[in-house]
Amino acid sequence: MKMKKYNILSVVLVLLISVFIVSCDTWIDPDINKDPNTPLVVPMEYLLPAIQSNMAYDLGGNDAVRTLGIWMQYFNGVDRQSETEGHFVYTPANCNNLWNSIYGVTGKDIYILISKANEKNADDIALSIHTSGVAKVLMADLLAFTTNLWNDIPYTEAFLGDIEGLMNPKLDTQAEIYATIDLLLSEAITELSVEESILPIEGDMIFDGDNEQWLATAYALRARYSLLLQKVNGASAYTEALQYADSALVHGFAGYIFDNYGTAANAKNPLAQFMSERSGDLVMGSTFIDMLVANNDPRLAQYSTGSEGSDPGTSDPGSLPGNYAAAATAPIVHMNLAELYFIMAESYIMTANSADAFDAYIDGVEASLDDVTGSHGTLPTDVDAMDEASLTLEDIMIQKYLANYVTVQAFNDWRRTGFPTLGMPFEAVTTEIPRRYPYPQEEETYNSNVSNVGIDLIDRVWWDVE
Repeated sequence: MKMKKYNILSVVLVLLISVFIVSCDTWIDPDINKDPNTPLVVPMEYLLPAIQSNMAYDLGGNDAVRTLGIWMQYFNGVDRQSETEGHFVYTPANCNNLWNSIYGVTGKDIYILISKANEKNADDIALSIHTSGVAKVLMADLLAFTTNLWNDIPYTEAFLGDIEGLMNPKLDTQAEIYATIDLLLSEAITELSVEESILPIEGDMIFDGDNEQWLATAYALRARYSLLLQKVNGASAYTEALQYADSALVHGFAGYIFDNYGTAANAKNPLAQFMSERSGDLVMGSTFIDMLVANNDPRLAQYSTGSEGSDPGTSDPGSLPGNYAAAATAPIVHMNLAELYFIMAESYIMTANSADAFDAYIDGVEASLDDVTGSHGTLPTDVDAMDEASLTLEDIMIQKYLANYVTVQAFNDWRRTGFPTLGMPFEAVTTEIPRRYPYPQEEETYNSNVSNVGIDLIDRVWWDVE
C-alpha cells in the first residue's frame, strides 16, 4: 500500500512539473534573450554599407597605408611603432588586426552578401543581380589587396567557419587567387550589365546604387590587376589593361572612393584619427616632399602642411600630412581616375606607342591635379617641360607615385617596376626594402596551414618575379 502511494505521488509530481514547463512557454516571452540590436539575419541594405565602411578602413587604414607609406617614403616614422617600422622592424603581431578584420568581418560579410543577393525568387531568378555584381567587385578588390601583401592566402575554404565549422582554411596560391579575382570581376561585369534587377542596390555608400558606376569600376580594377601581372604574363598584360581601361572610360569611370567620414572623434578618416591619437609619431618623408618641391608641384599644399621632409630612418623633424590625407573628412581613395590614365600611359609606352602614352600621361597628371587642388591650370615644372620624345616609363611611374599618395598602389608598382628609386633608410634591419608582410601571429598559432617558417620580409610574392 505504501509503495502504491509513492507511485501515485511520483506521477502527480511529474504531471505538476510538466504543467509548469508548459506554462512557462506561455508566460515567458520566447524572445526574451534575443538582442534586437544584433539581428541573426542582416538585410542587404544594412550589410552593404557596413562592408564598405569596414573595407575602407582595411584598405585605407593605418595597418596598410601608414606602414606602406613609410616603406614607400611618403612618410617617415619618428616615434614608437612608426619609428620601428621605418627601420623595417615588422613582426607577425603587427598585422593581426588587419588580417582578422579582413577574414573575420569584411570578407565574411561580402561572402554572405553574395549568397543573399543570389537567393532565388519563385521564378528562380536571383533577388538582386546588381547587388551580387557589386559584392563581387568588392570581394575581388579585397582579395587582391590581401594577396598582394601576403602572397598565398585562404579563399576557397575561407569564410566557412560559421557555415561548415571549417576553422583551419588552406592557403590558395597567389596564381589561383588571381584567377579568382579575374573570374569575380568578369562575373560582376556580366551581372552589372543586366538591364533590370528585382531588388535594387540599396545602402550603397560609394555610388548610391548606380550600377553603371560599379560596372565602370569593375573594368577599371580589371585593368589594374591585368597590368599588375605584367611580370608573369608579359606583353599581353598591356593589351588587356588597355582594353579594360577603355571600357572603364566608356562607362564613365571617375574614381572609386569612400567619402563618408565626419568630424566626430569616432567618425574621422583613419589617418586623421591616428594623427590625433599618436601625435609626434609620423611626419612627411623627404623623398616625397623633395619631388614636389623641386617641381613647384601645386599638390604640395594639400598633401602636406609644409615643405620640410624627414629623411628615412632618422628622427629628423618634418611637416605633417595635409588636408588631402589627414583632414577629418578626407576620403579613402580605392582607385582614382589618374591611376587609370597612368595604367594606359604605361601600357602604351611599353608597346611602343609614344604618342598615346604622352596623351595619357598628361591626362593622368591633370586628373590628379583636379582631384587634389580642384584645377589643372598650372602643371608641375617637370611635366610642363615634358614632350613625347622624352617621356620614359620612369617619368610615368613617378607621376603615378605622386598621384597615389595615401594608397597602397605605390607599393605594388615599386615592386613591379622598381620606380620610384628608393634608398635604404638609416639603421634598417634588413638588407632591402620589404616586399611582403609576414603571416599574422594569431593565424599562425591557430591555423595549422599557416606558417612563417622560411618567410622573410624581403621575399617576393608570386607575381613579383625577378
